[in-house]
Amino acid sequence: MPEINPQYLQFQTDLETLLKELIDKIKRANLTDVELAQVAAEIDFMEGLRELGFDELVDKYFANYEAEILKIASDAKARGVDFANVNTKALEYVTLMDKEYLLGSAKAKASLLQSEMMKAAIRGDTINQTIKALQDIPLTDSQLGTVLNTAYSDISRTATVEIYKDKPDQRFKYVEGMSIMSPTKSEICKWLILNQNPEGYTMAEIQLGIETPFGIVYETGREPNFNCTDRWVPI
Repeated sequence: MPEINPQYLQFQTDLETLLKELIDKIKRANLTDVELAQVAAEIDFMEGLRELGFDELVDKYFANYEAEILKIASDAKARGVDFANVNTKALEYVTLMDKEYLLGSAKAKASLLQSEMMKAAIRGDTINQTIKALQDIPLTDSQLGTVLNTAYSDISRTATVEIYKDKPDQRFKYVEGMSIMSPTKSEICKWLILNQNPEGYTMAEIQLGIETPFGIVYETGREPNFNCTDRWVPI
């Protein structure tokens, strides 16, 4: 089991609710076989999701990115970091690319939903059979979950590197994104959190890699870092 950010878990739950609402609307329409075939050719699942609030849901999820960056920036400002050389545009671009990935995945899923509905109409499936087929197609999957879950933690790690790039003497400690006792916690991260240098590490040291008996941790987290929610914070 991977470590999952609560922000992504909530987003995933909200997406599933959205899809259920859309399918329920089709179910309540009580379409005949002929009407079902016509709807299958004309329905725009992506537009239907948007009408139910898909775009707002995506914006809400990515607001967490902005909040994470602002939190790091606020802490850095209190430590006297000069923001003249911080490339905020680069951080915004990272967020934009992650958002585009999510939107592209959602559009592909919407096309899959319409394709399944068309095939059901061609086969002559009943409305209940069609609804069941649509319900079996989620808007998210393990690959999307892994990418976005890791990306959310990465925006924090990336922002930390960018904001503190002109403070080479700043030292950092490795902190947990989940409880150290969690059964999903990797041995790499668990060992470093419990055994790290109490004086911390400079970013130069971190970028070279902090070795543990189970693997190496870089500024991007453990290697490999998929679904890693732990991060470096300034001391």
